[in-house]
Amino acid sequence: MPEIPRGENRYLLYVTFICPYAQRAAIVRQLKGLEEYLPLAHVNHQLDSNGWRFATKEELASVPEGDTRYGTADPLYGFERINQLYKKASSEGNIVNNESGEMIRFFNTEFNEVLPEEYSKIDIYPQELQAQIDKFVESVADVVAQKAYKTAFAGSEDDFQDAYSALLEALKSADEHLAQSQANGSQYAVGSSVTEADIKLYTSTVRLSQAYYKGYDAKVVSLARDYPHLHKWLKNLYQIPAFKDTTDFLKLTLGAESKIGHPRSEKFEAVLDLDK
Repeated sequence: MPEIPRGENRYLLYVTFICPYAQRAAIVRQLKGLEEYLPLAHVNHQLDSNGWRFATKEELASVPEGDTRYGTADPLYGFERINQLYKKASSEGNIVNNESGEMIRFFNTEFNEVLPEEYSKIDIYPQELQAQIDKFVESVADVVAQKAYKTAFAGSEDDFQDAYSALLEALKSADEHLAQSQANGSQYAVGSSVTEADIKLYTSTVRLSQAYYKGYDAKVVSLARDYPHLHKWLKNLYQIPAFKDTTDFLKLTLGAESKIGHPRSEKFEAVLDLDK
């Protein structure tokens, strides 16, 4: 990312919590205590042929103040759609970045000099663990994310079965890795605190109970029964406010249905009991 100034009232983070990649950025924003530096604007959960839109006046009037189930208004320009921001962008009002992987590393380090110690000391990508984190993300977290997406959007029975089998293998790998971590006394994927490895796997895994797999034939999978170490790890992360506050199951349900365009056929247990 380019060198950019720090400071309050300078940046705005646009998100939709139905997107696992947007949630990654929102999690790190909250973990690092950046709420004052990075206020949120929410787009509506429905993606149409014109892209993402903001909440309408009618939608905002139908819910209590602060309720973001339909999104928010655009606080900067009053735009109706995200694509208008790209047309508006200039040297005076620029889009800094839209790649979540770069964002979370930027959030992790670049505000430390203005943050209190309780937040500046948090490091989701510590140098001594970077090789382990990168390996886990590449071999486990990214595979789960990719196969979950391909399973949900499979165009045929054969495509579904291939992606679904690969997804279950990826979940098995994650469960085995987390079993070893837990045996060594850690509640996290790598190291003894939250890292990128946890964040990237969480945002895909927590969506499995909300995933839509058309009508294709597949056994129903229970994370608690079939992947107990993964389920334990997921429950632990869900107790952390940055994870729980950005996990909106209502939006996940509405958003997935609007993107796929048909009622869901659950292949994972319908409810994840994540509250201890």
